[in-house]
Amino acid sequence: MPGFVLEFTVGILLVAVVLLVLQFGRIRRLRQALVAAEADRSHEAHLAAELLRSSTDLICVTTLPDGKTRFNACWESLLGYRPEELSPERIEEIVHADDREPLREARRMLESCDGAVGVESRVIARDGTLRWIAWNWTRSPSGDLLCQVGRDITDIKHWQGELEESTQELRQRNEDLADALRSARQATKLKSEFVANTSHEIRTPMNAVVGMTELLLTTPLNEEQREYAEMLRDSAKSLLSILNDLLEFSRLEARSASFETEQFDIREAVSAVIHLLYPRAMASNLTLSCFVSPDLPEMLVGDARRLRQVLLNLVSNAVKFTDSGKVVARVGIVGETKERIVVRFEVEDSGIGIAPEDRERIFEPFIQVEGSATRKRGGTGLGLAICRQIVESLGGSIGVISKPDSGSVFWFTMPFGPQEKRVAEPEKELEFSADALVGVRILLVEDNAINQHLTRRLLEKEGCVVGIAASGRLALEVLKQEPFDLVLMDVQMPDMDGLTATIEIRKSEAGTRRIPIVALTANAMDGDREQCFTAGMDDYLSKPVSRESLRRCLLRWAGRPASVQT
Repeated sequence: MPGFVLEFTVGILLVAVVLLVLQFGRIRRLRQALVAAEADRSHEAHLAAELLRSSTDLICVTTLPDGKTRFNACWESLLGYRPEELSPERIEEIVHADDREPLREARRMLESCDGAVGVESRVIARDGTLRWIAWNWTRSPSGDLLCQVGRDITDIKHWQGELEESTQELRQRNEDLADALRSARQATKLKSEFVANTSHEIRTPMNAVVGMTELLLTTPLNEEQREYAEMLRDSAKSLLSILNDLLEFSRLEARSASFETEQFDIREAVSAVIHLLYPRAMASNLTLSCFVSPDLPEMLVGDARRLRQVLLNLVSNAVKFTDSGKVVARVGIVGETKERIVVRFEVEDSGIGIAPEDRERIFEPFIQVEGSATRKRGGTGLGLAICRQIVESLGGSIGVISKPDSGSVFWFTMPFGPQEKRVAEPEKELEFSADALVGVRILLVEDNAINQHLTRRLLEKEGCVVGIAASGRLALEVLKQEPFDLVLMDVQMPDMDGLTATIEIRKSEAGTRRIPIVALTANAMDGDREQCFTAGMDDYLSKPVSRESLRRCLLRWAGRPASVQT
């Protein structure tokens, strides 16, 4: 029995020893864990302290509910306040008075929500300067820690202010430019109206000057009288050319000029220009020639009229400014695709040449280089400016290669479309005899007495029977009483203008014979022709009207072909 008790006691002691050893191990592990946790806390505290020390942002950390607050060193380096003299209340005091309420509102929002709240405010530094601070307030998930971080955005605000000022200034400049553009457009419109009105007023007496001169040349004159009359005719045509240049430039500048697209024979278009100027070149003892590349298609699609206008201007200038030698026109392809053929035109002369500083200026309006030469040869200084505007409007470019006293090469490129289809054979023109207009009854509607007399005499020279109406309203009455073969209708008249009269005539013709009506007008701006056709007119003659152009028009609409004349 005593032995059993002893063994039992020893067993109990062994168990106790084992349990004690296990407990000691657990205590050791707990102690090690506590040491590690303390080290971590110390490290975190060290990191937090380092963050507070090195941060370039304002940091304020408040523990709740005791309200203990810590401030980092940035408060002193940025605002001049030492951390020990700051408190949450002090922060509110140094905020600009106008920004305190938004700051309080942000604080109230933070109390009622999780996450972060941001607000901007101005803070008064110790030296009295203002700094813009962007605040970001956050509360810890447990709610016992409030962190307030402020970043200096003074420079950003300054840049924003400058940007706003620049934006406002730019906006004001844009408004000023818009006002200037409106004024410029209004001025251009007024100028175009002035040019159109001036054109009408000039063309009306010019019609009499040109027409009466042509009539004068049909009368018996001695040699001296004929010389004077021919000089008068040439001077009138020169004046008309200047007027046409001014009108064309005004149209192009106002972007109201019209452009056409048609299929045409490019060799025929170029040859027409050369043939027109050949007599002038011969009179100046110049050799005028033209070379067209054989690779160039026979037919192209584009604005043939504008092409002839540009080429005529360049070749005419070359002849005018070349005293001896030659003028050569060359035409060739410089680019080709399925949809487009780019053609280069060159006009070379052996004339006076152009100085380097004047090569670009000569394409500006009203610019004339070599003053003595231009005074000798005349001109408005608009020809090359018109050429450039036409070429660039059609998608091409223009330039010059020249040296003083070494001649010049004016060139331009112009895109065209390829031939679209086979061109139909032109209709055979009717043949007219000299008396094809004899007995044709013409109603002349014209309010100007001089032009009435002039046009009547031109018509009577062709053998026409002429009736006169001084206004559109009188024309309506005359047409009710007498039959006529054709009406020559002035457009701008008192009482009733020619357009209105034409509309009324067309209304009255319902179901009856349509009488040809030809506009005879001093209006020469783009759009005038279209207005005439829209009103119901069949053709258009711009004053001053030559005897030849008037005859061609009359033959087209009222002439009796030779085969049907009696």
